[in-house]
Amino acid sequence: MKKTITSLILINILFILIFISGNTNSLRCTNIGIKIFDDLLGMSGVEKECKAEFPENFGIKKILLQEKKALLYNNLRFGFNKKDLKKKSKVNCPKNSDVIIILGQSNAANNVLSNITKSNKDVNFFKNKCYKITEPILGATANKQSITSSLSSKLKNDKPIIFINNSVSGSSILDWSSNETGFSRYVNKNLENILKENNLKYIIWIQGESDSSNSKIDYNKHFEIMKNKILKNINPKKIMNYKFIVTPTSICGFNQKSNLDLIKQQKKLSTEFANVIVIKTIDILDNNYRYDGCHLNNFGVDEITDEFSKIINIDY
Repeated sequence: MKKTITSLILINILFILIFISGNTNSLRCTNIGIKIFDDLLGMSGVEKECKAEFPENFGIKKILLQEKKALLYNNLRFGFNKKDLKKKSKVNCPKNSDVIIILGQSNAANNVLSNITKSNKDVNFFKNKCYKITEPILGATANKQSITSSLSSKLKNDKPIIFINNSVSGSSILDWSSNETGFSRYVNKNLENILKENNLKYIIWIQGESDSSNSKIDYNKHFEIMKNKILKNINPKKIMNYKFIVTPTSICGFNQKSNLDLIKQQKKLSTEFANVIVIKTIDILDNNYRYDGCHLNNFGVDEITDEFSKIINIDY
């Protein structure tokens, strides 16, 4: 009885709002509208139609806005609280090993879904300590999974690899080149510590969704600034053979098309910087490879880590 009364009240409110605004479709496609039409009234397909008609309500703008809020909270930026750390197994940090860094925004951070949730051979470096690799990975934002354990499981190394993942959900290339956020400075500090007895092998970069709507951005300029900040004052002998692997990306949202100008700039990085390898764009992965139109699902993670492992395994 109470549920029926609540439903009638909600329906009346919605129709009053529709009458006042004269915009039936936009109100129908709000969260409350979908709740009433799709869930309470059983009109199937309303949510799907709304996603096609108003992608801004469900796609990049909404997703990136939610992720951007995470940047306001320091405890969400670079790792976990003490309670979460208790679930991790601490191990001795290897020496004379290779270091792989994973950077970027949500598809590099703990916002994806992965079949692989742990690795027994490699380690995760976080706050000057090493841990067995389990998902979600330490050092990156969000609380689902990352690509880290999946990639680790596909590498043919004999000695343990040290993984650092400092990816930040919702971050722009402007955030990474900026002095204010401290993102690149934080990576630099981690490198200074771990490279005292190890060597940098690869930096993996997955980013671009947040910059897709910025038509005036000079992506290459900010990439170079970020790169220099990350490697500032690092012993040249420790980074002499490293490579940057870049995955061009711009799509985040249902029915969104690639930003061809941004993708073109990202692909050009391999011609402007000698140590940059550009692989295929994540944009070719459709919604069969994403669980929400933006973030990679198990199939998407598998595809992208296949690409990374082909390059990295040449060294092993």
